[in-house]
Amino acid sequence: MKRAMLRFFDWTNPVMIRILVSRVHWLLSSGLCVIEYEGRRSGRRFRLPTGYHAFDDGVVVSTSIAPERTWWRNFTDGHPARLCVKGEWRGVEGRLLQPGTDEYRRWVEAIFGRGKIVSKAMGVDYDPAIGLTAEAEAFLARESAVTLFV
Repeated sequence: MKRAMLRFFDWTNPVMIRILVSRVHWLLSSGLCVIEYEGRRSGRRFRLPTGYHAFDDGVVVSTSIAPERTWWRNFTDGHPARLCVKGEWRGVEGRLLQPGTDEYRRWVEAIFGRGKIVSKAMGVDYDPAIGLTAEAEAFLARESAVTLFV
């Protein structure tokens, strides 16, 4: 299932990018943005569409099935990028958030607090009254990546 989904994304990503950076971005931009960055090792420029959560103090991108994807590894120690959010490009610094930290927990709970569909998409049952459990955080550490762009 994961491989089929990734192949589907490979096919649809170029179409989504064209829409998200165009005047008709509003068709998709309420939940999707474009990340543009240079590969840390290759120096090649990459663009990819991804889901995002915008807050006053940053944009959070939570990547499910992270072991099957590699783009987020460029942001392990911080890395410059550009985001196209709602048709507007902005320069940002992206940094992978580390599970087990208060910062990680704060941002994950912020995005999960936006609606049950977000935690479900990440494979986690989340109850705001309980917060992020150790079991859920361990699962997320294995299966996802959370990147903060400011």
